[in-house]
Amino acid sequence: IKGTTLRKVLEQLNIARYFDFQLYSDEAGLSKPNTAFFQLLLNEIAAIRSIERHQIIHIGDNIKTDILGAENMGIRSLQVNSNNVSLIKLIPDATQHLFIA
Repeated sequence: IKGTTLRKVLEQLNIARYFDFQLYSDEAGLSKPNTAFFQLLLNEIAAIRSIERHQIIHIGDNIKTDILGAENMGIRSLQVNSNNVSLIKLIPDATQHLFIA
């Protein structure tokens, strides 16, 4: 799922404000579980504040790429499950140009 789509979903659900920042692999040009992606995550966090890796949580839906990728870098993770509901259904009046992969 593209970062632009996920940003819209988080805004529509009124929860985007709870995240210090959002980093998406398609926008960073790095596929997970590539350690370079998670190092970029750590670098972005370090630019904001000094916190320990165990205080960070990476949220994703894929065990191999999101969960194990984060945990291999010492970052906690949280797997989300869409319960087979398309994210597009979470956006009221979603436009046709949104791409869900």
